[in-house]
Amino acid sequence: MRGLSTLIRLAKHELDERRRRLGELQAHQDEFRMKAAVLEARLEAEGVVAQQAGPMGFSFIEYMRVVLKQRDELLKAANGLQPEIDAAVDVVREAFEEVKRLEMVEEAEQREARRKEEAAERNDLDEIGLQRHERRRREAAGEG
Repeated sequence: MRGLSTLIRLAKHELDERRRRLGELQAHQDEFRMKAAVLEARLEAEGVVAQQAGPMGFSFIEYMRVVLKQRDELLKAANGLQPEIDAAVDVVREAFEEVKRLEMVEEAEQREARRKEEAAERNDLDEIGLQRHERRRREAAGEG
């Protein structure tokens, strides 16, 4: 059973590592999306300024193209991480299932060990009871 607890500890460590990797991927994806949202907000703010600038706001169109291109690249990068994230989710799920399987085996072994202990204890008590009964029978019969 000691080997099984070591396997469980290793499996939990592996699960933690896989969860950490998944978290990193999701954080990168969130970062790309956040940067894209910041660009959009900045573009809106600049649009307001460009409208107020009147004829001097003509350069806003080129700025808008550049910002939209950057935003699209960020969103593409974020979406490009999705297959890797999906694969990492599957790996985490498999690692979790492995931990649960090992824990279930350990629990079954512990139940079996307890059952054997209880059976041995019952046998010992039965033996003590039989010895007492035999002693009392002898005493009653005067064999003492």
